[in-house]
Amino acid sequence: MAFTYSFTGLNTPFVAAAEKAFTVTAQSDVPVADFGIFKFTFSGTGLSLGDVTVKYDDGTGTYLNLPLAMSGSDLVGYFGPGTGMQYDTLPHTSNFKALWTAGNAGTYSMLAEFVRVSDGVNIGGTQAVPVTVADLKANSVIEVDPISRIEGHLGVKLTTGPDGLVKEANVHGNLWRGFENFLIGRNPNDSITFVQRICGVCPVPHGTTAMFAVESVYGYNSLNFQTGMSGAPGVAAGEGVPEKALHIRNLVLAAEYLMSSI
Repeated sequence: MAFTYSFTGLNTPFVAAAEKAFTVTAQSDVPVADFGIFKFTFSGTGLSLGDVTVKYDDGTGTYLNLPLAMSGSDLVGYFGPGTGMQYDTLPHTSNFKALWTAGNAGTYSMLAEFVRVSDGVNIGGTQAVPVTVADLKANSVIEVDPISRIEGHLGVKLTTGPDGLVKEANVHGNLWRGFENFLIGRNPNDSITFVQRICGVCPVPHGTTAMFAVESVYGYNSLNFQTGMSGAPGVAAGEGVPEKALHIRNLVLAAEYLMSSI
């Protein structure tokens, strides 16, 4: 028998002291009758207990700690029920999060294998994947400006402290186009049309945001469709957002999504 393993989220570096998600998918070529459990081994120079913390999704979106222990110079953890589990031929994906402590920049290896519970013998092959960890420099300023591939362009500035952790983060826009100024003194409804010119790719979300702002000024709570709809509980007939208006805006937003995402 042989297991095939695939990983996502491990092809880009971890940043020390920042939690990062990754997945592991395992598939066996034949059903496994023995009761086994997954074993993860982290290897690398100078690894010690506490250098890395791993959590797993328990199936409900809640992440629980995966206990790790030293085995020689490696960190080892086991994933699965204590009594083990039998394995079919379907692919199974598990979600994890890992956090490396500051000061552990380097390249490590994570080995995945399926071992028999009774004696720890490998019964499903192995697959190793390199794991790169990058440290943020202490007392430094990291600036990315501009961030491309977005409309309007932004800059990000991070300042780290003596421990290499981010102590201050700032995001700023470096393109001012004056929409705030030329809307002054105009009919509020004009803003719904005007702000759609902010972006030629995503005009509808800008118009929708302006629409919510205008409705808020008029006293409509359209962000909550149930309480904002005319005739809904607490909203007198004719005093809320018409039901057909809500349907129309949902159709427009759906069309925008199709245009920009497919």
